[in-house]
Amino acid sequence: MPLMQLPPSGQLTAWRDPWFVEHGDGRGRQWTMLIGSGLKGGGGTALVYRSADITRGAGLQGVRAHEACGDLCNK
Repeated sequence: MPLMQLPPSGQLTAWRDPWFVEHGDGRGRQWTMLIGSGLKGGGGTALVYRSADITRGAGLQGVRAHEACGDLCNK
């Protein structure tokens, strides 16, 4: 099982600089990971992943921070 779900192929030009944030309220934890990325013809953006247990993987929530990201922004 992969640790991270990949975004749809053919749209990314690069990715780098993962950043993790832990959220918790005493009843559980949630991790959010942002990865700097680029989209073909769209410039820079951020991939958003979330997980309750980062050691077991993270699911792609979508792409943020760029108006030209199309269908990926709506996840």
